[in-house]
Amino acid sequence: MNISNNKENRILNKKSKDPFDIIIFEKGIRIHNLYADSEYKLMIILLNTGKAFKFSYRKFPKLNNASQSELSNFKLIGDGIGIHWNAIDEDLSLKGIIKEAVQSEALKRLESKDNSELAIF
Repeated sequence: MNISNNKENRILNKKSKDPFDIIIFEKGIRIHNLYADSEYKLMIILLNTGKAFKFSYRKFPKLNNASQSELSNFKLIGDGIGIHWNAIDEDLSLKGIIKEAVQSEALKRLESKDNSELAIF
């Protein structure tokens, strides 16, 4: 473990125990691109691994009320660990997006009459 010499005496290169931090900061998962649809209130996130997932942004008032043009005018920040929409003054983190998508999927499966298994550890 490296200790910095600044006044704050921060610990650098500390390993996280948070699985979301691990996949983002240690494994290097990043947002490559995104596509938003204002009619269906859905966003498709394309990751640098080639995987994609969709999530509803209805819970985010600024995004929910944004026009298609405003949604399309975004900037990836932090080398792809976040998204910024200047016109609506909104930021989302990759960690928050993944957590929201995982939670929504888990709730859908739990509420479904489908007998698909949901692994919860």
